Amino acid sequence: MGAIYQFENADIYLHHSCDDPPSDKTYYMHVHRRCEVYFYLSGDCYFAVEGNKYKLNNNDLLIMRPGEAHRLHVRSPRRYERIAVHFPSSLLEDPSLLPLKQRMFDRPLGTLNLIRLSAHGLGFLRECLARIEASGSDNSSSERVGLYLRCILQEISDSLVSRHDAKDDPESAPDETLTGELVRYLNCNLTQLKNLSSLKEVFFFSPAYLNRLFHRAIGSSIWDYVVLKRLLLARTLLQEGNSVTAACAQSGFDDYSSFFKQYKKRFGVTPIHDKKRT
Repeated sequence: MGAIYQFENADIYLHHSCDDPPSDKTYYMHVHRRCEVYFYLSGDCYFAVEGNKYKLNNNDLLIMRPGEAHRLHVRSPRRYERIAVHFPSSLLEDPSLLPLKQRMFDRPLGTLNLIRLSAHGLGFLRECLARIEASGSDNSSSERVGLYLRCILQEISDSLVSRHDAKDDPESAPDETLTGELVRYLNCNLTQLKNLSSLKEVFFFSPAYLNRLFHRAIGSSIWDYVVLKRLLLARTLLQEGNSVTAACAQSGFDDYSSFFKQYKKRFGVTPIHDKKRT
């Protein structure tokens, strides 16, 4: 079935989509350069964020900050419907959105992503989303979409003040605990890691075993994960005004040619093109 509604401008990307039936093979580990609020409407799925698994109920919300790796896993071919909103972190600078900003950024990767709203909050969220879709998808609706998105973010932020659900934390099996340690290590040593052999000295397991474990939890090989995170870091460095060569070196790439090719493959434009846009 695919997309039911889509809206996109320079800051916001929103899509309401449905797959009936869904196939697990069509979903893969990915990251975004903007914040994401993901509204799970229906299905029989679970969500993995940086290797931590969240069992989803209908109407659950997940939040992901820029660069936070995640993947959907399908358990059965039941109709899968969701709404996802991507927006820049600058929208969270309003002081009234501080609780949501803190929840988005002041936590370890892959933790506290799940938010469950009250019945009243869900009703308000659905009404705002319905009004967004009724606004249309052309540029003339940008102001209305931005207004309703602001209302959605405020409702989520207010809900974090009024309640805290300790069950939001994912349950981790022993393998996933090791994966979590590996994820934290990779992100802390993202630009220094030269090869996978060094991981054996830290985790006392063979790189092959760690790679299998990582792929099962994350949906990607360790090195593909590292390269993806480095590319996102390089793009951020370019947006902050760094030169292309500086972004290449500071994000952990030793070979400029390899960096250039992988950047274009991932983002569809060259790093030079992105640099000119800053």
